[in-house]
Amino acid sequence: FLTPLTPPTSGKLLYAVVSSKGSLALWDTKLKREVHSIGLGQGSVMAVGQGRGGGQFLVAGRTDADLTIRLFEESTPIRGIAISVSNLPWNDWPRAGSGDDGFPDEEEIGVRPGSAFSDGTLASGSGAS
Repeated sequence: FLTPLTPPTSGKLLYAVVSSKGSLALWDTKLKREVHSIGLGQGSVMAVGQGRGGGQFLVAGRTDADLTIRLFEESTPIRGIAISVSNLPWNDWPRAGSGDDGFPDEEEIGVRPGSAFSDGTLASGSGAS
């Protein structure tokens, strides 16, 4: 994962480079070198994104027991949260391939077969040209 950063302390363009295995490196693009690196110590990284400040970024990951979200300011973790996987309502969520994707089907929203939208297209005379 690659996320651009502009820390207010230096104003330099850096990139947070995070591997799915949990290593974090801050890369200085101008000097073409690694500025800092750490091991995150979490099972696997699932997503990385920018935070509110120019030098902030978020790392979301998963271990066998938790989903974790950490907020970093450059290379320093400043906030974190762990959500226990056992506390998540897995049975209440639709399952892929179960036929229940969480969205209403045509019958539930009142679309009749053969009407506009039933085949994914607009019927003639409904504003389509």
